Amino acid sequence: MRKLKLGMIGGGEGSFIGAIHRNAALLDNCYELTAGSFSSDYENSKLTGEKFFLDEKKCKPDFIHNFGKNDFLHEKTVSHVRLNIYPDGGVSRFRIFGQPVS
Repeated sequence: MRKLKLGMIGGGEGSFIGAIHRNAALLDNCYELTAGSFSSDYENSKLTGEKFFLDEKKCKPDFIHNFGKNDFLHEKTVSHVRLNIYPDGGVSRFRIFGQPVS
């Protein structure tokens, strides 16, 4: 069975209820914690993300993410970009920079 990807808001280091919610969600092994804004304090959010082996970029959704060409594992031309906005959006601006190819 495929696991659902779970993103969490709140529940950073020092939070009691956050750990309870994470443990409850992971009990039946149907979820995988993939991202989170665990605290309004970036360092706390980053520390919490490290405990779950999350990439730093997955722990600060309120920041601008810049990806360079070395961040991709392939050197193929990118023809499509997908932005998942759920459950209710929250993206104020989405820009893609590059050179169009035919």
